[in-house]
Amino acid sequence: MSRCRIIGFAANGKPAHKITGTADNSVPDAWITHSPPTRLLDPAFARTTLTGMRISREPASETTWVAVAAVGYAVLIYAVLPAGIVALDDDFGYVRSVVLTLQHGRPWTDDWLEPWTAGLSALSATLYHATGSFYFGTYGLLAMLAGLSFFFFGLLLREKGAGAGRSILFALLTLTFPTFLWKTVQFTGMALYIPCLLGALWSAQKRRWPLFTTLWLLAIATRQSAITWAVLPVAAWAKDRLAGNRTWGRAAFQTTLVLACGAVLFRWLGRFMNKTHAQLLTSDQMWSHWSIPQAFRIAAIGAGLFLLVLGLAGAWSIVNAPCSLPQSRAGWAIRVIGAAAILSLLTVGTHDFVAFDHAALDGPIGTYELKGLVVLAAAGLLAGRLSFDLVPLAGAVASLAALTFRGELWDYYAIDLMVLFFFAFAAPAEPIPVAGIGSGRWRLQTGVVGVLAVFHLCFIGHFKHRLDRGYALCCMGSRALSEGRLHPDELSFIPFGLGG
Repeated sequence: MSRCRIIGFAANGKPAHKITGTADNSVPDAWITHSPPTRLLDPAFARTTLTGMRISREPASETTWVAVAAVGYAVLIYAVLPAGIVALDDDFGYVRSVVLTLQHGRPWTDDWLEPWTAGLSALSATLYHATGSFYFGTYGLLAMLAGLSFFFFGLLLREKGAGAGRSILFALLTLTFPTFLWKTVQFTGMALYIPCLLGALWSAQKRRWPLFTTLWLLAIATRQSAITWAVLPVAAWAKDRLAGNRTWGRAAFQTTLVLACGAVLFRWLGRFMNKTHAQLLTSDQMWSHWSIPQAFRIAAIGAGLFLLVLGLAGAWSIVNAPCSLPQSRAGWAIRVIGAAAILSLLTVGTHDFVAFDHAALDGPIGTYELKGLVVLAAAGLLAGRLSFDLVPLAGAVASLAALTFRGELWDYYAIDLMVLFFFAFAAPAEPIPVAGIGSGRWRLQTGVVGVLAVFHLCFIGHFKHRLDRGYALCCMGSRALSEGRLHPDELSFIPFGLGG
């Protein structure tokens, strides 16, 4: 028996009610929302309120379409990857860590790396043992992790009330932004860290603590910075406690158990993993490198990123719900000041404060992308709706605090902040009235999304070219060196990952 969704709209175009029932019109009372069942049977109500009606067949599970799209995204990433394993920069350390893990029979980190990368190395080595292919154990793993990132991002958007189509579209636009995309196609710990972050946030929102614990422990074993996610279950417990949840005692026990697992693993890996040269110079000296001016600089950058993501969360609500304009002068003043602060970012050189290990944002398309996002954020803060969620906000604050210990800030360090800030303030989506389709607002939104889609296709092409070119240079340099045609000091043209 198929399920149908019936959405009624009032004369002003806003949703009047929503009924989810079955095709044979047997509608259980528990499925009726936004209006009492008795009122729906009132003919006067039907004549005056329901001037338009849309009946659409709802699939058995829209999550299935998100999963299908995630598989398609994994195939796309696999197609972007080069024909062979290539070391362009720091990824050589992660590839060597997999080799060392196979040689030692346990997770082992290359001396170049500061992160433990035990989770990524163990998964890659396991895939290699299962398939006999080192390419599949590394790049095949990248494709699978990319699909997992897409799936969890889609689930997070579905939690915000977005339909399958919008969830797929915005997940694709987000994950093909250069900072996300480069860390998806590059064999580093971030390829595993990103899906674990998205999955951990989703499982914390759904209070699925076994899944959260699994993803969190895997992330900790890959990058030590994941320890800051410990605030997510604590914030979830506090949120439920403030909401008057009667099972707070059981929730407190679950939270304590999750935190204990993370603390035990973090402590054990600190003793079990080999100590690398990078860890001796960086991790072990972290407290001595911390300073108040450095913390203020990172906090200021975080504040700018917060404003930008806050505005983009408002822009998300404009796409998914009616505009929300302030009703008071004070409200207008706050929004105008915030939008002006966001627009001031147009005068700031991004590379002056944040380092990038890719050049996708250096060209004209990257410049237009960044400036366009700033303008969208300003518009979103002016006319968009914002909500508040304690769980991701607490995670963002903890991640920002951890960043103050970093002397140099790379763009991918802020992935936690971008994801957590967005879902902390993004408002739930609402049904789109039929009258809105084809309107000027709808055409404007479609045009903006279309431009962003073209830009992101260019980013995909940029990284495909970089990976293929790097692979060709590595093959040519290795062959010339092995055949004696070139000396080692003549290989300056090959990527740093091979020549460094």
